[in-house]
Amino acid sequence: MVDDELIVRFKPGADMPKKGIAMGKGKGTSKKLLRAGNGATTGDIHLVKVVDDTAPGGKPSKAKLKELSGNIKDDSYVEYSEPNFLLNASQATTNDPYYASLWGMMDADAGANAKGAWAAGYTNCSGVVVGVVDTGIQITHPDLAAAIWTNPGEIANNGVDDDNNGLIDDASGWDFRNDDKTPYDDIYDDHGTHVAGTIGAQGNNGVGVVGVCQRGVKIIPVKFMGTSSRSGTISDAAAALWYLLDLKSRYNLNLVATQNSWGGGGFSQTLYDAISAHNTAGILFVAAAGNSAADTDASINYPSGYNLPNIISVGSHAQNGAVSSFSNFGATSVDLFAPGSSILSTYPSNTISTLSGTSMAAPHVTGAIALYASGYLRQYGGMPTAAAIKSLVMSSGVTSSYYSGKSVSGRRLNVANMLATLPPMISPRRWFYCHVKIHAKAVNGSTPISGFSVAGTWSVSPDHDGFTDSNDCAPGLAMDANKNCIQCSVGKYCLGGDATLNPQNKELDCPKGLQTTFAGAKSQAQCFTKPGYGSTSRTGSDGKVYVSGALCEAGRYCVGSNTAGCQKCGAGLTTATNGSTSAAACMAPPGSYLDNSSGKKCQKGTFSTDFNLNSTCDACPDGITTIGDGSTSAAACSLAQKGFYINPDNAAQALECPLDTYQDQEAAVTACTPCPNGWRTQEAGAIGDAACLAPPGFELKDGATNITACAVGSYKADWNRNPCVACGTGLITSEAGATSKDACLIPAGWGLTSAAPMVAAPCEKNTYECAPGLAMDANKNCQPCSIGNYCPGGDATLNPSNEEVDCPDGLATTFPGAKSQAQCFTKPGYGRVSVQAPDGHVSLEGVLCEVGTYNIGGNTAVCQNCGPGLTTARNGSTSAAACQAPAGSKKDKGIGKLCKRGTYTTEINSNTTCASCPEGITTADEGSTSPDDCALAQKGYYINPNDATEALECPQDTYQDQEAYVTSCTPCPNGWKTEDTGATGVPLCLAPPGFELLPNASAITPCPLSSYKTEWNRNGCIQCGSGLITKEEGSVSNDACLIPAGWGLTAMSPVTAAPCEKNTFGDDTSRVVASDARCNACPGDTYTLDTLENRNCSSDELYTSDADCLVKPGWGTTSTIPQECPVGTYNEGKNRLPCKQCGTGWTTVSTGRTSESQCVVQAGWKMGADGIPAPCDKGSFSTGGTEAAPNATCILCPDGWTTQTDEATREAECAIGR
Repeated sequence: MVDDELIVRFKPGADMPKKGIAMGKGKGTSKKLLRAGNGATTGDIHLVKVVDDTAPGGKPSKAKLKELSGNIKDDSYVEYSEPNFLLNASQATTNDPYYASLWGMMDADAGANAKGAWAAGYTNCSGVVVGVVDTGIQITHPDLAAAIWTNPGEIANNGVDDDNNGLIDDASGWDFRNDDKTPYDDIYDDHGTHVAGTIGAQGNNGVGVVGVCQRGVKIIPVKFMGTSSRSGTISDAAAALWYLLDLKSRYNLNLVATQNSWGGGGFSQTLYDAISAHNTAGILFVAAAGNSAADTDASINYPSGYNLPNIISVGSHAQNGAVSSFSNFGATSVDLFAPGSSILSTYPSNTISTLSGTSMAAPHVTGAIALYASGYLRQYGGMPTAAAIKSLVMSSGVTSSYYSGKSVSGRRLNVANMLATLPPMISPRRWFYCHVKIHAKAVNGSTPISGFSVAGTWSVSPDHDGFTDSNDCAPGLAMDANKNCIQCSVGKYCLGGDATLNPQNKELDCPKGLQTTFAGAKSQAQCFTKPGYGSTSRTGSDGKVYVSGALCEAGRYCVGSNTAGCQKCGAGLTTATNGSTSAAACMAPPGSYLDNSSGKKCQKGTFSTDFNLNSTCDACPDGITTIGDGSTSAAACSLAQKGFYINPDNAAQALECPLDTYQDQEAAVTACTPCPNGWRTQEAGAIGDAACLAPPGFELKDGATNITACAVGSYKADWNRNPCVACGTGLITSEAGATSKDACLIPAGWGLTSAAPMVAAPCEKNTYECAPGLAMDANKNCQPCSIGNYCPGGDATLNPSNEEVDCPDGLATTFPGAKSQAQCFTKPGYGRVSVQAPDGHVSLEGVLCEVGTYNIGGNTAVCQNCGPGLTTARNGSTSAAACQAPAGSKKDKGIGKLCKRGTYTTEINSNTTCASCPEGITTADEGSTSPDDCALAQKGYYINPNDATEALECPQDTYQDQEAYVTSCTPCPNGWKTEDTGATGVPLCLAPPGFELLPNASAITPCPLSSYKTEWNRNGCIQCGSGLITKEEGSVSNDACLIPAGWGLTAMSPVTAAPCEKNTFGDDTSRVVASDARCNACPGDTYTLDTLENRNCSSDELYTSDADCLVKPGWGTTSTIPQECPVGTYNEGKNRLPCKQCGTGWTTVSTGRTSESQCVVQAGWKMGADGIPAPCDKGSFSTGGTEAAPNATCILCPDGWTTQTDEATREAECAIGR
């Protein structure tokens, strides 16, 4: 793993301050944004760089990295935090580069038999795209150039992110390792080049090799590994997968699969989520199973071992069909095998070469998937599902005992069998001849078919899938109600038929539990299992084999869409119900737990109560255990462990046996047993009487029933049942119960006469011979030899003086009584060596330890070397503490490490860190020994021209992208600016919010009206939406996008505004976009002017309030409520005014009048001579005027009659006699 990086996914709603707080808990800062969340259900994923302030160079240990990750993960806004694992290409070996044989393609008996598919006409993979996630690919290789995908939204090498995906000039893929546009760098991109050739090296071009797809396929190179290690990181691998997912969505690509020949590291949630997103998008993830010759059921290989339905894990087989010696295998973890030993394919520098590995096997499968998907697309006009393709890959392979128990399918890849499920791809001319007929249909007005003699008129129509003039549909087709042959439905199969044997040409049901997975199935053999069912067969009495589906019993599962039986769960696992559909349903039953994909019984003292995926069982309380393994409830915890007893007052609690007692059973006991013979225990919780011992200074004498203290002149140092040890002849102790040999004393007036065994005796006179280890003193007494010397002993002739002998220089003895030179050990700072004289005599010497070595002394060793990279300041060093780091280094965990660039040390030292150069300044190399080496400006800085020891940050709108002696920074081109000071490269020169760089322009300009830009980037400004405006140029937020006055919102996605139409109105000022910012309908019985004038609205005519909603002629308003003008009033309309009164003596003949000219003299009134209406006098009447004759006169009542009052309106009122 990368030792100072973590991958952190935040929860939705975590803004930058919250993310900063979370990362700070682990001493981390964001290195880069790996993946932006959608804000609602997913959060952002960041690559985080962490620092250990206590570690040299700030890089944390593995344990510290785990601690920092945990600190970040504990934050409530963090979904997960995990290491950034290193991944490696799954290449096993490089073989003979001249072994020019494509056995993996051509061999029908042992290879993948792509040749058989080619013979059926399937050579073209047009319409299909695959992504190769690997090292780089030599995109100019003559066998690969035509197969490399070109980004339709990107203009190559123009320095602009044309498709706005955040990557500049990704015209042919992207290099995520180096974060640049070049998916090929050097010869170390051999692995990806080789893999790509197996998928799509061009056929029939007269050079090199050929891939499974001879032509037509498009390969997207996505590099995340490189250099001689062919390694990369989890973060870059996930970014590569997200990039491909974006391309599929952005351009609606038929991206059917990705090729992934790499692996390593542990489980990664980041990588799991990326592959899972591909599963959701219907993209298969073809993975190399790995090259450790290991059973991956027991030891998971990632990423091939993630439990995701879109992963196809591919092992390798050799030319003889056997599993390759290096290939991983697994009955539940490897799906199938493909050719991977000695595979010839494309190689850098326009060459070809032979490689071996599961890396070479996997692209055979990817190529087969592309070939099948393209054929399906051209036959049926659509793409098959990922699940159907995976099922076909596994079910169409060739079985062999080699693969039994070593893969899910028990098969190896066979491309020809896969393509045999499609109709033969033959030439267009032959297709027309065999499969297109002309049928005639009466159509009025059409031209008769040339050469036909028929009555009526006709048209020509070729059938698409069958023949409407025949009762015989081809296999894979069925007849509909209109007697047209149509493609067989998914789930059914169609045998075809004729007028006699199968006149209805019906679709046929698959047997119970089976179904077809694609349209156009031709036989029952293409009926695959439904999820939760396994395939079974029986031989009937007629000798025929009948296949059906059987519901998977508990302990088995089937994902469906294959021809396999139900798969057994891993050892010790089962399912909770019948009919399970995936390995994920396999769980440990009650009484067991999950251990490396197997179920294991809970050990004694533990239990589990339900089906589970736990890695441990629940533990019984301390001191309590179960009767045996596999317990299924807490009630099974009923026995005291050895050394414990059950609390009589609480059966769920165990207590430790007190001192001097023991308990040696696993049983329901409520007391412990006292030790016999007065023996005691060293600690509480003794598990047997063997722990009952006599303590130091005590023994159990023969025949005694209790221990007693050691007698005077003996001792016992340990807890055991041994007797006491006699001090030695003539030696005594000061009291009984001595516990150490040091308590043994030589009595006064006595002397030691032997050291082994220890013997003392009264001192004698006139003795001339001392034993070895003794020397004679001035009083002729033999005394123990002094520390530092040795005494070989002597006699009156050879060594009459019995003197002590000096050890060689640099050596000394370390205890009294040394007998020989062999007991001369090193002095501190010296090492001991053996020297052989010419006469063969071997003697010892002490040698002064040289610089870089040391010896603590008191031993027989030579001088010890300091740790790697360490030395000493002088000769004769006496301890490892004298080992220090030399100038230019630091001391790190017992070794010396060179100071990194930008740091230095000036002398020998024990520092754990090197001194840092001034901020912004670095050194040319590692191992600097002087502050004068701090001479180069770091990226983003420049050297102060007036003070070479000071670096200044580049001002805003400039950058500095080198580590060099520079005294100024470079201005950003095109008027671009930087967000902050200290920019480290031109990629940080960006257009600020509200600005963009137009094509062919030399400087940025503000976003034009009706557009905005919110971020610092090089993207173009974003249009507000159809009909929306901004108040000024340079808008920095979509909140600046306004709906114009008199306009309203017509759609939210995309946002669209339009002028308010007839009889509606908008606001009188521009307003922000909101779902309710639409045009409002005029109040009832009011209309806009264009309606009232029966014309279209002009472009500059806007309705901005309900004041623009007017009444029609003959109507007026009362408290703003429109109503028809009553009799006696009028209104010309096109206003919001009340109806006007005609005036005294005037009225209208009806409601809804529009002008004063329609006012007439009212009934009971007459037009006066002065032109003013006057009421009729008593005895006369008036019926009023009309619009034709608006004036009126009063008419006298007949003679003898009069009216009761003035203003009579009709003759009938003349009813009063005079």
